Amino acid sequence: MKRESSAPAGLLKSLAAVFAVAVLAFALAGCTQATSSSAASSTAASSDSASAASEAPAEAAATGFKVDIDAPGWDKLTSTPMIAAVEPVIEGVMDNGPLYFAIDADQPAAIEVDPGTYKVTFISGVNMDGSIYTFPSTKEVSAGTLNDASAVLDVEATLVTPASVTPEQMEHVIAASTIATQNLSGTDKDGSAILEDIIKNAQNAPEVPVENIQSAQDLARSALENGEASDITLNTPPQNLTAE
Repeated sequence: MKRESSAPAGLLKSLAAVFAVAVLAFALAGCTQATSSSAASSTAASSDSASAASEAPAEAAATGFKVDIDAPGWDKLTSTPMIAAVEPVIEGVMDNGPLYFAIDADQPAAIEVDPGTYKVTFISGVNMDGSIYTFPSTKEVSAGTLNDASAVLDVEATLVTPASVTPEQMEHVIAASTIATQNLSGTDKDGSAILEDIIKNAQNAPEVPVENIQSAQDLARSALENGEASDITLNTPPQNLTAE
């Protein structure tokens, strides 16, 4: 009787062992499937993020105009930059008066402003020997998208040799430059360093006394204090004009 009852007990033990193995296998399969699903979800999320980044709106194109100043004798290493005083033709485009841009001569320079029409008055740089430049009267230009096809405002600057520079001409250049370099736009150039070089170079003009250089700076500071700065920077005096 004992032998007959032991056979079913052994069978039950075998079945229990098989069942345990099956349960373990099922559990492992479930974990693997969960891990795969998690990885797939993560990959899909990354893909969605990359797709969203690639579909981000592009930045608006820069707008403005280009200037190319032909200035014989101007030297990038020893001459000071030319300065463009830019004011809107239509009132309300800018509320804080003209913008000032220090630009190098003899190469196209981009000036970034909002679309519209502007008047541009040029303030001469000063060469190391004390010579300066005269410009035609105020130019008018339309600002649009800045790209390789943008129209270029070509400007002819006339050299005034050191011995021919009058005190009045240099006074105007220094006074206007003193104002403009206080707040240069769209540049990484140091306005105070530019003004320092202007004053240093101006002292090499033989007909310009040091007293005139100092009085020009005083005039500029007074104009800034009284809100009359643009009266100097936008008013190119007769001796600083050349024929159109």
